[in-house]
Amino acid sequence: MSESSTEIEYRIREVTRYIVTKWHSETGPNGDSGGVETIGEYGNSAAAYDVAYALCKIEHGKLGYALDDPRITYPKIDYMTSADLVPDV
Repeated sequence: MSESSTEIEYRIREVTRYIVTKWHSETGPNGDSGGVETIGEYGNSAAAYDVAYALCKIEHGKLGYALDDPRITYPKIDYMTSADLVPDV
């Protein structure tokens, strides 16, 4: 008769991801509202930046605000590294 055997191993792995969120606030005669919405999760900061910038640009156009209007905040690029800007080969 053979004996049963169970092996289990737990490992920890580093995972880096970039989540694009949209924060909004609205005021009007019926009251104020706002919130945060998760748009998507991306494997690198360059992809996340491209998505966030494109969505912000679309909303900016729909609202018709001037380019320097403080009510629209485009994503910041300062957290990106040079590795994020080099395409995978």
